[in-house]
Amino acid sequence: MKKCALCGFVKVSNTDLSLFQVPTDTHKLQTWNEALGTILSKNDHVCMRHFAKHFIREFVNNGKIRRTLTADAIPYQNLGTSSKSPSPPVVPVRPLKCYLKSRSQGSHTYIPASEPSESPTQIETNLPSSSISTLYEVLRENLHQLVGLLPIEWGIHAGISKITICHISGTIPAIDKTIIIDSKGDIKLMIKNICRAPDFLPGTLEELVTLIKTVHSIKVCNGSGVDGKISPFCTGENTQMKSERCRACALIRKKNCKNPKKATQPIVKQERKRKRYSYLLTKQVKQSQKIRDLQKCAKLKSAMGTVPNIDGIIARLPENQKLAVKTCFETAGKAPRGKRYTKDWIYTCLLIKIKSPKLYRHLRSRELLPLPSPSTLSNYIRNIDSSYGFQTQLFKALKEKTKNIPERECHGTLMVDECKITPCKYFDKNRFEVMGFVDLGDYTPEPQKDQLGDHALVIMFQSFAGKHVQAVGCFLSRGSVLGTIQAKLVLEAVTLCEAAGLYVDVVTADGATWNRAMWKSFNAGNPEAPWCIHPCNNNRKLRMCSDFPHLLKCIRNRLVAQKEFHVPEGRVRLADFENLLEYDAKNHFKYAYKLTRKHVHPEQHEKMTTKYAFQLFSGTVADALTALKDKQVPQFVNCQPTIQFCRRLNELSDILNSSNRFNGLRQSSQQQAALEDFLIYLQLWESCSEPQYFLTKSTAEGLKATINTTLNLLDYCTNELKFEYLMTTRINQDPLEHFFGLLRASGGANSSPESGQIAQIFRLLSLYSLIKPPKGSNVSGGSMLEALISETSALHCNKDKAMRIKEKFDLELDKALHNDINFGTTVSFRDNEEAFAYVCGSIARRHKLEECANCVETIVGDGIEEFNTFIILRSRGHLTFPSNQLITLLQEVESLIAKTLHQEIKRNTLLEVIQIIGEHGLTSFVGCDEHKIEITKKIVFSFIMLRLTFSCQREARKRAADSSKPKKLAKLSRLV
Repeated sequence: MKKCALCGFVKVSNTDLSLFQVPTDTHKLQTWNEALGTILSKNDHVCMRHFAKHFIREFVNNGKIRRTLTADAIPYQNLGTSSKSPSPPVVPVRPLKCYLKSRSQGSHTYIPASEPSESPTQIETNLPSSSISTLYEVLRENLHQLVGLLPIEWGIHAGISKITICHISGTIPAIDKTIIIDSKGDIKLMIKNICRAPDFLPGTLEELVTLIKTVHSIKVCNGSGVDGKISPFCTGENTQMKSERCRACALIRKKNCKNPKKATQPIVKQERKRKRYSYLLTKQVKQSQKIRDLQKCAKLKSAMGTVPNIDGIIARLPENQKLAVKTCFETAGKAPRGKRYTKDWIYTCLLIKIKSPKLYRHLRSRELLPLPSPSTLSNYIRNIDSSYGFQTQLFKALKEKTKNIPERECHGTLMVDECKITPCKYFDKNRFEVMGFVDLGDYTPEPQKDQLGDHALVIMFQSFAGKHVQAVGCFLSRGSVLGTIQAKLVLEAVTLCEAAGLYVDVVTADGATWNRAMWKSFNAGNPEAPWCIHPCNNNRKLRMCSDFPHLLKCIRNRLVAQKEFHVPEGRVRLADFENLLEYDAKNHFKYAYKLTRKHVHPEQHEKMTTKYAFQLFSGTVADALTALKDKQVPQFVNCQPTIQFCRRLNELSDILNSSNRFNGLRQSSQQQAALEDFLIYLQLWESCSEPQYFLTKSTAEGLKATINTTLNLLDYCTNELKFEYLMTTRINQDPLEHFFGLLRASGGANSSPESGQIAQIFRLLSLYSLIKPPKGSNVSGGSMLEALISETSALHCNKDKAMRIKEKFDLELDKALHNDINFGTTVSFRDNEEAFAYVCGSIARRHKLEECANCVETIVGDGIEEFNTFIILRSRGHLTFPSNQLITLLQEVESLIAKTLHQEIKRNTLLEVIQIIGEHGLTSFVGCDEHKIEITKKIVFSFIMLRLTFSCQREARKRAADSSKPKKLAKLSRLV
């Protein structure tokens, strides 16, 4: 049974006193023993009657009031006059904060009340000091001086045998705090009519003023709010921050009402609710009457045949919804082929189709929106030619777009890079040309014109400010493009961009040798000053820059190859990273949890991953090595040069990859000084190291050129363009690498798409960024689309080229059909006749709708011939049978061109086929006597187009089969 070690009090169930265990801390226990003059053990208890009230804290837990002691609580031996509230001894006063409101200035002055002895120095007064026995007489003599020192809302009443100091508060004045000093010197404190002992007994008038200010800062409890009940444990003080009552009163309120917030509602609130209810009821009646009036008006208009004003209703919608609703009304009730759409709606549909073809099919099939057919959108997309090279109509639309872009957002970087693709041939029926060969525009080398392209060179523009990224050109090459040719392409791209309203200030490429050759072609090969006079403006510079992530990847690969670097601080060893990887492998919780074997020993394509290089030279790895070095782990004792090297590269990575305003590169900043210091560091490293333990020449020159270009560009942007900062990531190739990722992802299962797919995907991706209007401009999507679909010289050039091929074919075919029969070629067809007739049936189906019925009879047969047996087996009533005349004509053509088409298809194969037919002549015809020349030329031309398509597909299948053999052998070798 627990009892008090001082007074012997035993705690029972019906008492409200608490017992506190003696502290286990030896120092604090000694303080208690000195204060009590006795010796307590750690298992003893002391009741709450031996503590002052300010040492006891109350709280509610599970509906019950709990008590605990403060950290500075000290008991005393004797009990007071009351068993529950003993008079406290003189103890150090708690540090409180009170404020005194000046009557003259009306401001709050905070006065700490930590030590009563300091009060006279803090309060300027000439009150005489006095002992507590004469405090009453001193107060009566100096009441006028005390009144001037009291806070606002405090007053003094001097009676016959006592002096009362009161605090009045509330809208309706009421006394809530009272200090009573009688003639005997006793002091009482009343808070909300609850008597309690003061925190300390004042001995002088200055201490009395301090006590008044302390009481002034006390927050008063407003009671439970339920029928005027107050908890017996309420002291009148509220210590809760977000409540108007103490915890004990709040517990009574919770027990006596289901909803404490609605326990007592003043009469004023109830009156407001009645008025609000009356107002809403009146408003409901008026609205009901208004609805009935509108219904009557609608019935009257319907009877009179008037149509409501739809335009007035639509005018309140947002612009995009207004466009959609108007299109719905305009196309309602019309046949699918009779619908016409505005340019703005076509623009919106194009964006949806490019973003998600599946979503477009869903919206169109469910008829959620009036969307045009995919073929209609394809007609618009075809205006951007899918061939390689610079498209004139692209730059024309870009010029229209830049008119609404601020000039400072038109300055940017021209990025150049290439990716490997799958070589492929395909026949373009619109251009009458075999595609897939090397296409570098006017700069295509003569020996490569008949070679298949296996690399796609992409040129892209990215602005320094804003989010403007636009692919401007794509080229097909065999291997990497030579530096001299690449310089010509870049020069033409810069000229076209400047003419379209863009300002090219930097050209960024990777560290390949052909890119360095391009720099030399521009006379910008000096890494200390990698720039030249701008070809479009003599007052500007055209700067050359290397992609920094590529450079960091080259530094990592060089360290992996040479095992160590000899830097000015010492030796940077690859073994330090290996030891860190091995040390972490033994523990579940790792220092560098991202570090793997791929970072230290990359294989094949892993050497090209820049993420591994950034993670290897990161601050995390440097911190891990520092921790192990400070821990005196043997294998990390000499790793200080590696730590400094990692921190230096990590800082350089942060500076040259800034992407927002917070870490942007600014003029006269620490980042600028760090870049200048790194240039000096490179010179020291090169001078103190052997060549094999230094960076490669290409990487070192690339680093110097990149840093010098960045510093020069920072000066140009801040002084000329008035930029506050420069985001250095805008001179890297991240958007171009992302563009290559989209190209590979758009290829489906084929991660290396074919050349034909590259041209089409490039057209769609460049089209999306092109027709999207700039943010905040007044140009509409329809205006951008109008500029895009307008006829241009490039389209005319392609059409003229196709027409010239068609005219040449007509001339050769006229020559062949008018030759003497004696000079004709004897038909020697040696192939499967039934399968050939099946192909000829597709030609007959295509031309069976000719206007002349007699001509159709010579093209379409009855199906009774022997060569139609396979067609009969395949047909379900929809296939077309070729005539005997058609079979004879196409067999003759096949016998002439078969040898050429069985060979490798080249760029000029179509012209060779046309010349062969013209030289040998034809003896067979189709069509009536009046139209036989015209119809025969159409049939032969369609057949040659079909045969060229088959030949390109045959070569593609053979090439795919050859490329699959090494992959299959590689998989089988892993199983051995």
